[in-house]
Amino acid sequence: MASESKYVVVFGRVQKFGDKPAITEREVNGDKVRSFTIKTSPKQQLVSCSLWGNAHGDVVLGEGDFVAIEGKYSLSTGNQGQEFHNISITDIGVIPAAPKKAREVVNRQAAADDTSDLF
Repeated sequence: MASESKYVVVFGRVQKFGDKPAITEREVNGDKVRSFTIKTSPKQQLVSCSLWGNAHGDVVLGEGDFVAIEGKYSLSTGNQGQEFHNISITDIGVIPAAPKKAREVVNRQAAADDTSDLF
């Protein structure tokens, strides 16, 4: 598995996949590390990010937030040639996601079948 490292700045949005949480926490050498994935702009690339508690413990971060990240980037190639993009964050700016209004779910077929108000 080959890898290379450099420092980069990327912009993207915190992603959520299925029923997994958008942000996970684990402890590494006594420090809390939050991990999450962003989809970058404009390339739409998925990048795994690590936010270390000793440097950024007070940063509030959630699903859908837009982030500007600077950090150590590594590109690893897996055994089958797939690429894995990772950033260990040294600096971060967060723009919280706008609150979403709950959408009313409408069953159009049930509404079409209901003719009680026509007679």
